[in-house]
Formats: sequence, C-alpha cells, structure tokens
Amino acid sequence: MLFVKLILSFFLFVLIRANSERWKNAGTPPHNITPIKGAVHVTLSRGFVDFVINDQRAKDFLEWTKNTYIPDETFFSTMNHNHQLGAPGAYTGR
Repeated sequence: MLFVKLILSFFLFVLIRANSERWKNAGTPPHNITPIKGAVHVTLSRGFVDFVINDQRAKDFLEWTKNTYIPDETFFSTMNHNHQLGAPGAYTGR
C-alpha cells in the first residue's frame, strides 16, 4: 500500500509540475483568459473554427501560446473552456 501511495504521489507531482511549467515563460495570458491543457486532437464546428480564425481575443491568445510549451495542447482546449469568450459550440458547463 505504501508503494502505491509513493507512485501516486510521484505521478501527481509530475502532473502538477508539467502543467505549471508549460506556461511559466509566456507571461500573463491576454484578455483574462484562463489557459487549459487538453488534447491535441479536436473536432470543431464550423462556427468554432470561424471564431478562432477571426476573433481578436483568439488571435491574441494564439500569439501568447507561441511562448508556451506544447501550444497545440493549450490553444483549442482554452478556447473551448473559457465560456466568457462566447465561441460557438464551446463547452458551457451544462
């Protein structure tokens, strides 16, 4: 049981460190956007794609991700999980 707890603690430490390290060199995200780590592969609606291509906040955030570690795991998940952005088809928490 102790071994399992040690392994679990190690993985939690690595996970927390990996997620906090990925954005540390990028500075503060624009427009009070909260960065989210997610999957590389996504399925998007046409409205969502139009949003991320044309919305200035999305463009600013994409520019911000260029200074992060693994930006492709950050951009689409963040656009999807920040409901205040109003991206069509985004997760609303309901």
